[in-house]
Amino acid sequence: MPGVARRLMDADGIAPAEVRYRRATRTVIAEMARGDPAPAGVARLATLVGLTR
Repeated sequence: MPGVARRLMDADGIAPAEVRYRRATRTVIAEMARGDPAPAGVARLATLVGLTR
């Protein structure tokens, strides 16, 4: 999944609203954030969109 994490980070840099508010993207972020360990960028993004504390 490292490729997916990189793509999410790239997309968030280009169009943050598209990444942060689309349900499908939020689902992918949530699934990746549950991984052990979650990629740092995904963990940060999950926190920004309110999926983690």
